[in-house]
Amino acid sequence: MKAVMDEWRSAPPYSRLAFGLVLIVSLISVLFALLDYPVIGHDAYVHLNWLDQFPRLFEHGILYLRWLPDSFGGFGSPTFYFYAPLVYWISGFIYFVGVHSPSTLYQTVQLGFSIASVFTCYMMLRQLSCSQLRSIIGALVYSFLAYRFCDVYVRDALTEHAALAFLPLIFLRFPDRLRSIAAYALGWTGLLLTN
Repeated sequence: MKAVMDEWRSAPPYSRLAFGLVLIVSLISVLFALLDYPVIGHDAYVHLNWLDQFPRLFEHGILYLRWLPDSFGGFGSPTFYFYAPLVYWISGFIYFVGVHSPSTLYQTVQLGFSIASVFTCYMMLRQLSCSQLRSIIGALVYSFLAYRFCDVYVRDALTEHAALAFLPLIFLRFPDRLRSIAAYALGWTGLLLTN
């Protein structure tokens, strides 16, 4: 923390301004989630429908469901023969805690993956020899602004948003070969299970 404060004091005014603006916009994005901004984007119906059905069936012991019976007016859909289930497994666990609203599940899951993105991107940027302050700014931009904001609030592409939390992990390298392999494996597994 002391290093970040020292960087802050020695940073030029435009860097401080950039950090302040990025922090404000990131906080607005988080507030949208905390205030349960309505899920009304392009894929909203699809994800809300899946977030309604998957956790209920998950609760009944179907851990890897393939057929969503209440889709298409009750005719059903073979959704999870094609789509990766990690986001919906996580929503199933959150459902057990007592969050049953599909909209709230959506906001909780997307906020969790946004926060995970901050950490994974920060780790990657630090390995690229960025300063701590720039790494924090970069991680916030990656996790909350522009494309990711549109993914969450315009397109409602929840699974793509989740996949981007794992992307920085495939670029991490450590002196210890085992840690590198573990990070690489976790990154690819996350990508394959989300999108």
